[in-house]
Amino acid sequence: MKKATAISTASILLLASCNSGYNVPHNLATTTRIQDPSTSAQIRDERLKSEQKIQLVASRIDELQKQICCISTQNVHGTWGGKVAPHHKNGAYFVTGDFLYWKATEDGLAYGIYSANGGSVPTSQMPALGYQIQSKLQEMHFEWDPGFRVGVGGEFSTYDHWDLFLNYSHLNNFAHGSTTVNTEINALTPTWGAYYLGLNTPEARAHWHLNFNTLDLELGRDYFAGKDLTIRPHIGLRGADIKQKYRATYDAALVAPGELNIFKAKNNYWGIGPRAGADLMWHFTKYWGIYGEFSGSLLYGQFRIKENLSQAFPIVGSSFVPSNISLKDTLWKTSVNVQGAIGFAWEEIIALGDFRISLRAVYELSEWFSQNRLTAMQISEAPGLPATTENMIEQQNGDLGFQGGTLRLIVDF
Repeated sequence: MKKATAISTASILLLASCNSGYNVPHNLATTTRIQDPSTSAQIRDERLKSEQKIQLVASRIDELQKQICCISTQNVHGTWGGKVAPHHKNGAYFVTGDFLYWKATEDGLAYGIYSANGGSVPTSQMPALGYQIQSKLQEMHFEWDPGFRVGVGGEFSTYDHWDLFLNYSHLNNFAHGSTTVNTEINALTPTWGAYYLGLNTPEARAHWHLNFNTLDLELGRDYFAGKDLTIRPHIGLRGADIKQKYRATYDAALVAPGELNIFKAKNNYWGIGPRAGADLMWHFTKYWGIYGEFSGSLLYGQFRIKENLSQAFPIVGSSFVPSNISLKDTLWKTSVNVQGAIGFAWEEIIALGDFRISLRAVYELSEWFSQNRLTAMQISEAPGLPATTENMIEQQNGDLGFQGGTLRLIVDF
């Protein structure tokens, strides 16, 4: 068997030598294996190609590992799951600008009580005459006024795409009111200041000015919670500076012709506290979506109240004496604020993903609870006259609310 194998091997080598032009010694052809130079070069080429393929596969594996890291994450419990895609461009900075057209309203700013059929007829005679008095508070007419909001932020791709956002809002708002009555038929009773023995005023005017400022610092994450829905939960701080001025003027012609009773007040508040909320957007097309947001804040701060009442006190003999009453108060209180918005949004990614532009048009609501801390000083007693009722000092505790349209521009870069 070994002899047959040797002969076969020798035959193959001899044939190879004939075909290749090489002379193989008889004894070597029958006992050893000859390495062809062309075969050795081919082996080297195949080895080089194999190494190149291995490097290519290793590079591809590294790329796949990076992609897997981008789409998967390990939670605090050690389990793995899919990672949600961020809404912002990776490592993006963004700026925002809002145009506000809002109306502010506040409870407890009525400047008078109008009473039909409540004129100069003595109160004691009204039941006998069958009078029916219909009264109505004279409320302020709150105006629509423009404001603005600006913000700047950045997204941190190395920290799971969380973003930090600083946002400032400013609004000046005004309100006015005036009423004139015929005191022989109807009555107009002041709500700020003194009234004596059912005393009425023929004319009342009031003005209100609000200076509103907030500064918000948010830590949030804007991501896709599905194919079409993006959510941005956020938490942070809110600081607020709210200044109010109020002035009510009453004609004192019935007791002091040519004189005015004037009530002036300042209601200033500042506070700071935690704020949390979420922004949502449902994309019904690639470019358009329905946008909504909701947030709440709890602020601790200070109210500084200053009031002054200048008026004419009637005395016996159809004469009067001027008087001036002042009130100051400082309150440390917790203030609650909630706000929300809903509307439409449009966005587009341009320049190969380097920029994202978004426009949002929303209707916004905001409520600040117990912001009106003014005190109504209604004094029924006057020098030289018997008191009919006790003096009344009442704190309003009215809520301050905002509503209106907001147009927002967002640019990611």
